[in-house]
Amino acid sequence: MSTPPPVVTKYIEAHKALDLASMHECQANDYVFSDPAFPDSDTKASKAMWAFFIKNREKNKMKVTYGEVKGSGLIWDADYVVDYVFNGRPVVNHIHAHLTLDEAGEKISKQEDSFDFYAWTRQSLGYLEHYLAGQAKAKATVQSFIEKEEAASKL
Repeated sequence: MSTPPPVVTKYIEAHKALDLASMHECQANDYVFSDPAFPDSDTKASKAMWAFFIKNREKNKMKVTYGEVKGSGLIWDADYVVDYVFNGRPVVNHIHAHLTLDEAGEKISKQEDSFDFYAWTRQSLGYLEHYLAGQAKAKATVQSFIEKEEAASKL
C-alpha cells in the first residue's frame, strides 16, 4: 500500500482538526468540490461550504474521523465519518472522498464525496419532512446556507 503524499495527509489532519486555514492551504486555486448536497460547486462555493461548516463548529458540534487512505499518484480515496447537528438534528454521515491532486501533486484540485443522500435527508430533516418535502428541500436548505456564507464573506 502506498503512503499518501504530504498534502493529502495535511489535508486530512486539518479536516479532522477543523482547521479551515490549513485545509485551504492544501487546496489548489481552482479547487472544486462535489457531493450529493453540493453537486459541481465552483471554487468559491466549495470554499464557502467548508467555511460554513467549520466556522459553525460550536453550534453544529462537528466531529470528523477518518479511516484508511488509499491511492497512488494523483488519485487518493478515503472514507470518513462526520458527526454533527443539522437543523437541530443529530447526523452521522459516512462519506467516501475521492481526491485528485494537481499535476505537480502538491495541492488538491478536486474532491468528490459520495454518501447516501436519502439517509442524510432522513437524519437532517426527520422522517416526516423527508417524506413530505423530499430531497429537494434538503438541497435547498443546504444551498441557502452556502449563499449566506458567500454573502457574509463579501462584507
